[in-house]
Amino acid sequence: TYSGNGGQDVSTSYGTGIDHVSSVYYWDVARSSGTANAKVELYWESTSDGVANGHESELLVAQYNGTQWVDAGGLGNYVGDYTSGTVQSNPITDFTNTEFVLATSTSDNSLPVELASFTAKAGISDVTLNWTTASELNNQGFNVYRRLQSDANNWAQINEAMIEGQGNTSTETNYTFVDARVVSGESYVYKLESVSLNGLRVDEKIVEVTVKTPTEYALFNNYPNPFNPSTTIKFQLPESQQVNLTIYDAQGRVVKELLNNSEQNMGEHSVTWNALDNSGARVASGMYFYRFTAGKFVKMGKMILLK
Repeated sequence: TYSGNGGQDVSTSYGTGIDHVSSVYYWDVARSSGTANAKVELYWESTSDGVANGHESELLVAQYNGTQWVDAGGLGNYVGDYTSGTVQSNPITDFTNTEFVLATSTSDNSLPVELASFTAKAGISDVTLNWTTASELNNQGFNVYRRLQSDANNWAQINEAMIEGQGNTSTETNYTFVDARVVSGESYVYKLESVSLNGLRVDEKIVEVTVKTPTEYALFNNYPNPFNPSTTIKFQLPESQQVNLTIYDAQGRVVKELLNNSEQNMGEHSVTWNALDNSGARVASGMYFYRFTAGKFVKMGKMILLK
């Protein structure tokens, strides 16, 4: 039966004859009663299991012995090709530890990415994903997919362009991707996909994270400041609230009402001012003030419009 990400909850140490194990998943095999003398046959599909064209003959079956993955046989004993196939182990009698995984026996790793880690760190308005590869083989790059924790089937790719990989490297490489389109308090599941130069796509790892919820009202300094032609003002709310955000000139006259009794949800928000007044005319360069109110919370900021 399918069990989970390869090496996820067991040692990544390899016994003699094994160079790599699949980071996609492993299988649990159990006997119901009595003794056993059986061969274990593992199945792959290139769209998800990372077997590259021409490398299927390098596959074997590895078994976890409680400390490390050890060679269970099957090298060269495969049926099919890189798109799909099976590899069968030697006869096995000891099923004390029952995890089995696809592995390779040569230094030419048929699984394009050896992933060392994949983590997610949540802020109030974003989630930062970090991952590290120990090595890469013909790796074109990565895609990141996201779904709500409550929706097991609705995956969506969230990177607009592929995150470029290193091609071929035996050294450690670090990657970062920031998801800024999240909702405070919501729980998300992220999936990392690697794409080889020949188009092979492999689901590498999955992580779960809950976006933080703000505990207080806050108004942040606008950015950029000074600015031209526009600037962004950010604020956060610990609960849903009607808010006002108004721009004033140096004489205290209202220039632009950006938000007027606008109902905003809990979380972090941003509003952009493009230096236009309420009539749509561009204002003169100089100093301006912005005033933010949310319930009893009131705060002002200062900014400068350049020519």
